[in-house]
Amino acid sequence: MRLRRLVETKPSGKCHVDEVTRQDYNNTERREWLELALCSAIQKFGPDRKNFKKIRAEFLTRVVVVRERMALREQEVHGTWCTEAKLRQKGYTEKDIAAIIAFCSRFPNSLVRSWKYDNTVLEYFVEDECKSLLKRSEMTKQVETTEMEVWAPPCMHQ
Repeated sequence: MRLRRLVETKPSGKCHVDEVTRQDYNNTERREWLELALCSAIQKFGPDRKNFKKIRAEFLTRVVVVRERMALREQEVHGTWCTEAKLRQKGYTEKDIAAIIAFCSRFPNSLVRSWKYDNTVLEYFVEDECKSLLKRSEMTKQVETTEMEVWAPPCMHQ
């Protein structure tokens, strides 16, 4: 079974996968994890045509799991610690400052701290930039972790 045949739209308009998976296939950088998911499904059930439905179901399950884990990847957030006065200097409106303080107050352990020059004044963490990164090795590791969670050694079945 070839990945191309699995994701292509047939002349009848039928397709074995959803549109997002088709778009992932067309993106050469994302195609690798689709190939890994298909290879592991074929390895599990064998390459016989009679196992096509099982392979397709396993492939789609793995694709969903990997896609969900990719969405949960870590984000790198860049920001600055600002007092209310510094926020005003940066040009934030009173409404924006109130929203920043309200949000940061919901997470006081990580987004609020005392100003080092005056402990009665609070500083709030304000995001400047947010980046998300995921390495291919991390994707492979996540797929392997999922397989290990499902698999149990033979001695556990007794």
